[in-house]
Amino acid sequence: VVLDRAGARGTLRGALAGLGIAALDLGLVGRRFARVRALPLGPQVADHVAFGAIAGRLLRR
Repeated sequence: VVLDRAGARGTLRGALAGLGIAALDLGLVGRRFARVRALPLGPQVADHVAFGAIAGRLLRR
């Protein structure tokens, strides 16, 4: 819903939106939780970007 409302339609826009969500999610919220902080950052960011790219691609249809 957030990606759709933000106009993140298309693979690139979705990936960029996923990167922004990762910054908020992992930077602001995630650092408050020790278990999230303990996880490697790279795979978490990649997961957010991949999800955004896939969601953006599907929203473009």
